[in-house]
Amino acid sequence: DYGGQDKYDSLHYLFFTKKTLYLIVFDLSRLYAENDIGDELELLESWIERVVTYTEEEGQVAPILLVGTHYDQLDNSGDNDIAEVEMQINEKLERLVETLTEKTMINISDAIIKPLSRQKCSLLYFAVNNVSPEGREPFTNIIRSMEDCLKCAPHVQQEVPLAWIKCRDDFLCKAEDEKIVSLTLEETKKVMESNGVAREN
Repeated sequence: DYGGQDKYDSLHYLFFTKKTLYLIVFDLSRLYAENDIGDELELLESWIERVVTYTEEEGQVAPILLVGTHYDQLDNSGDNDIAEVEMQINEKLERLVETLTEKTMINISDAIIKPLSRQKCSLLYFAVNNVSPEGREPFTNIIRSMEDCLKCAPHVQQEVPLAWIKCRDDFLCKAEDEKIVSLTLEETKKVMESNGVAREN
């Protein structure tokens, strides 16, 4: 969770990694309201663009899951039926993704995790009712989608030698039990060699 204040913008890149999934949360009601749409779209665009910029590797970016909050306020708009409102918002998001794809030359749509949909056209976002969620279904769908995406991720499938795990455990013990917060390079090498990690590795 990154600080939303402008003064933290320059630090965000320090926390980005390719080996995760990014959940970007936005206000659906502001995307539907004519007076707020510019600000909300710009904010959403800036976050998607950051994920693309800081996680791109060989044309691939980290997975992105878009979550629209305040779904309850769409229901109260009274202008159109809810399915029509959802589609209008989805079209705005599709145009945003197309614009960013042209700008970055990266197929961002492939990185977006889409909810399973009973509709003919799948949405790019998960909708959450802030006031009275009917059951846990929206949250369960979000969690299941995140799990499904991450369990197939290359870094999750990567095998790690047991010796490295033993080293990690030794380092954690030193930090927790012995209250050691740093080791010299020589001390680190000794721990690693004692666990079977060869010096050249």
